[in-house]
Amino acid sequence: MSRVFSYLRFIAVFLLVTLLTPLPNSPVALANDLGATDFDLAIDLAGLAQKSVSIGALNCSDGSRTFASTTDMMIGLAMDQRVQTQLNLTCRPTLNIDSGVKSVSGTIAIPSKGITDGVFTAECAAKSNMGVIANVAVGADVAGLISLNVTSASAPLAFSCSFKGSSAAKATEVFGTIEGYGDVTGMCASACVAIGMTARATVTSATGELKGQTGTGSYTYTDAFEVPELASVADRLAQMKGKKRERDQRVSCPEGAVDCTVYDTNPCSNGEDTCTAPSSYCPPGATCNSAPFVCPPGATCTSVPPRNASDTSTRAVATASRPPSRMNVTLRSGSGDVVILRPMPTKEGATAALTPAQPVTLSGPPSAKCVLTFTARKSVKRTVTLSANGSAVVSYNAGRITALSKQLGLPAKSKTKPVITTSVSCTSDAGATPVRSRRIQLG
Repeated sequence: MSRVFSYLRFIAVFLLVTLLTPLPNSPVALANDLGATDFDLAIDLAGLAQKSVSIGALNCSDGSRTFASTTDMMIGLAMDQRVQTQLNLTCRPTLNIDSGVKSVSGTIAIPSKGITDGVFTAECAAKSNMGVIANVAVGADVAGLISLNVTSASAPLAFSCSFKGSSAAKATEVFGTIEGYGDVTGMCASACVAIGMTARATVTSATGELKGQTGTGSYTYTDAFEVPELASVADRLAQMKGKKRERDQRVSCPEGAVDCTVYDTNPCSNGEDTCTAPSSYCPPGATCNSAPFVCPPGATCTSVPPRNASDTSTRAVATASRPPSRMNVTLRSGSGDVVILRPMPTKEGATAALTPAQPVTLSGPPSAKCVLTFTARKSVKRTVTLSANGSAVVSYNAGRITALSKQLGLPAKSKTKPVITTSVSCTSDAGATPVRSRRIQLG
């Protein structure tokens, strides 16, 4: 009888285990997966582009003459009566944006988790050399004195950021990356270029309310950035015409602002709110740093806090807002993730080049131990420890790139630059990350 009971007990345990074991390949969501989660980010990526952009050649034509540079344009417009109203130009400028990494800060909120006090810091790079075709209106009848409508661009604007968001109230930190390509076509109501982007967002690790969560999703961003050379032309026109230049709200009002009317529209060359200029720049009867004086080219601009709402009592401007951008990531329980963030390809699907100016940049769980592997005919491994912010930069100068090529068994001379596979895997307290890989070009 005891053997019968033992047999029946074995059958019961076997059936219970069978019923509770998922079938192979059947997806099972863990109970603590957070799923689709919205993050509200207010971050000035356009300001990053603005600090990095320069015009290689202006190439603006009114049908009878061509301005090769902004200096040519100012000389030509100074004697042109049409700027009393409006002059229409067709421009084909080249915009050059360097790939240097810059720090950007902002705010982050996660409404579903009650996080409203979050701050956001990022290390970002923007890169592109593009030719654009734009319809440009110049003159006193133009609200911004110069307005641009970019109808086409030869290349997108590449962005790549590693970020850290933190909430003191919720003792929560979130680490991740944003990678994308901005479209610069569209209308901008002052000396600026419109930008719109849908990017790939990755949460590589998190603590507190998001502990153990990782995942991927999208980040959408719509903004504008001023082109300093064109802004200087508009500033000069404002001086000549005794008119204060209006700026596109996307430039003059920061993202996430509830009331855009509290921000000064005084257009410094880099988008700051108040200008400090040498006395030689102050026009007769004007006081530097006070409306309606416009900060001219060559002035030094300094940022100041936004004006109080009471300061706008005499301005007949309707209240407007700038909602923050939205990042949506499907979060799941996991051991974290790692991203090979840079070098950046110039466009989607292209191969990025490892150069002294574009090192390998990794982003993953803070303090993780990683193995970076380069593979061609042979393999070369490097061990890398991520920083407390979850990032690491592996730089190669020209000599080291040549040595790496030799270590990988590649020929010393080739008509084309070699393309290799770069992969990385990391281990942190949460476990091992998936192996991530990319194809990159050497040099």
